[in-house]
Amino acid sequence: MNYIEEELYSRFVELMPITCIDVLIHDDEGRILLVKRNQEPAKDKWWVIGGRLLKDETMLEGAVRKAKEEVGLDVKVEKIIGVYDEFFNTSIQGYPTHTVCIAFLAKADNLLLTDVDYTCYGFKLVSYDPYLLRVVKDSGILERK
Repeated sequence: MNYIEEELYSRFVELMPITCIDVLIHDDEGRILLVKRNQEPAKDKWWVIGGRLLKDETMLEGAVRKAKEEVGLDVKVEKIIGVYDEFFNTSIQGYPTHTVCIAFLAKADNLLLTDVDYTCYGFKLVSYDPYLLRVVKDSGILERK
């Protein structure tokens, strides 16, 4: 995979939409994992696992990578939930951010977290952000047993 130097990536954020992967992770007990972000965009908000898709990485590979990188979980991706535009007023780079997010539903055998990424610092099961509610609704997970 290829990583982009921070200065160049900052220009991308300023000038164009960024393709991202979001992963709604659940377990057999019906719990959903959300993380509290400690950096922009969405700083201090409860959010799904996710981040930028890398060049030469498939969307599925990106979903598995983000789950492993951010919370140390091995997941089985079950389906694509949907594709969403998300607009933020800011970013780490200081520019408004436009992301095109491909959201996946994925299952973890358990939600015991072994490794936590620097972008998150807390965990819970529910959120009231309109985007997250849309992703959870579209996943169909609430309609399961």
